[in-house]
Amino acid sequence: MSLASYLISKSKKSDFIAIPVFPARAFRHSSIYVSLQSQIRDPKELIGKRVAQAEFQQTAGVWARGILENIHDVPLDSIKWFNWYKPRTPVEIIRQYYVEDLPSADIAEEMLLNGELDAIISASMPKAFVANPPRLKRLFPNCKDVEADYFRGTGIFPIMHTVVLCEEIYKADPWIATSLHKAFDKAKTIAYSTLNSRSAFGLSLAWFGEAVREQKELLGQDLWGYGLDRNRHVIETLIKYLLQQGLIAHALNVEDCFAPNTFRL
Repeated sequence: MSLASYLISKSKKSDFIAIPVFPARAFRHSSIYVSLQSQIRDPKELIGKRVAQAEFQQTAGVWARGILENIHDVPLDSIKWFNWYKPRTPVEIIRQYYVEDLPSADIAEEMLLNGELDAIISASMPKAFVANPPRLKRLFPNCKDVEADYFRGTGIFPIMHTVVLCEEIYKADPWIATSLHKAFDKAKTIAYSTLNSRSAFGLSLAWFGEAVREQKELLGQDLWGYGLDRNRHVIETLIKYLLQQGLIAHALNVEDCFAPNTFRL
């Protein structure tokens, strides 16, 4: 489940409880795009501009906006926002924004290319970015270096998703949470064994060894590590961003959001 949506649900009445397993993570500086002809070179140049996104509660967008506001001093309420998704679950946004709805991500791309928008935040690479030749570029063209510096400075590899259980099931059979946590840990170990193989046949990448070595050198041995304590700072930062952006009304206690019997795993 989207970690942002899950935390929003925990700030209200939720039928779910999560385990501290995070199978989807991604840096998000690289998710901000402008047109190839854009004169925008610095994040602060987005102040007062028109920016499209999927929706306010999408975890990728929460992270990207949080980075813009907290790292690059871009006031989010100075931006005119355009959303192309209808909210998956109703969310009352406490902070005031200028918001318009768009029919689709494709329309958002067209508007960006036509100059009707100044930027888009997209969790996946837009079609116009991967086209040959490309028609979009990233706001941070050296995004890999920027994201590596961000990790070194903050220790944050942004979490996108967590794993949740129906709370009714968890209360009836708490062992399910610990068993699932152990199963995901074992699956991660198997995935790492493929990644760390000295043979090139396990992955469809010609030069994967160098990429693996570089990732370990920059980001450590267990970048996808599970567990509450080792991910506390990342989760607390996302809670901070949700609060700042008006998606939750009060701060959350991290321990209240995860199954207690998984804390020591």
